[in-house]
Amino acid sequence: MHFKPTSQSHDRTKKKTKQKKKMTSFGGNDDLFPIKVKISQKKRKSKAIAHKLGHKVDKRPHVTKPLRDISIPDYLPNGYKEEERLAKLMELRKDFKKQLEREKSKDITVLFSFYDGHGSRGEVTVKKGETIGDFIMKALQTHAVPRSFSILPPSAFLFVKEDLILPHDMTFVDVEHGCRGVTGKMDSWGEDMVRTAMSTEVRESHVGKLVKKDYYMRHKHIYPLTNWKAID
Repeated sequence: MHFKPTSQSHDRTKKKTKQKKKMTSFGGNDDLFPIKVKISQKKRKSKAIAHKLGHKVDKRPHVTKPLRDISIPDYLPNGYKEEERLAKLMELRKDFKKQLEREKSKDITVLFSFYDGHGSRGEVTVKKGETIGDFIMKALQTHAVPRSFSILPPSAFLFVKEDLILPHDMTFVDVEHGCRGVTGKMDSWGEDMVRTAMSTEVRESHVGKLVKKDYYMRHKHIYPLTNWKAID
């Protein structure tokens, strides 16, 4: 026995077929395509933001991981670190030179004695950048210089400080930073060399001595000249 389909059942079948076609369609009227575009745009935005923040993007857009540290170990050569180290070194050298020039321009008052067994005091103002030879030349021009000293050139003298015989070409800055006295400090030149502690005079440094070379050669076997040492 055969039944003919009615018009209503035929209409229902057509509607179901149309709905299936809509779900499987990839045409221009597909409703799913805009959703895929939005998701891909969100992924690109999240990747760009993570890149700016220095993070690594996972396949899942809502998960981010810190970038792996790829810095070069200290025991391997690194051109960037070497350039940075050299730049800092150059900056330190410039600062040191500026500080040294400022120190050389400072005035100091040198208290000394014209030593010939007894010694009379003299006083000269020089700059720290001047040499021992410059100081001796000025010392021989003071009013306190004995006649036996004034008739001799600067090359005929020695200057002794804290039992060290200082070279004529050495500056006062060189003496303070490069010499170590046998009997006291090498950075005190004036009246502040002697201080009083507990009503007792304590010598932190001693007055320098301007000595004739021939006197030293004749008496170097006698105290205190036996303690004097020349700087190599």
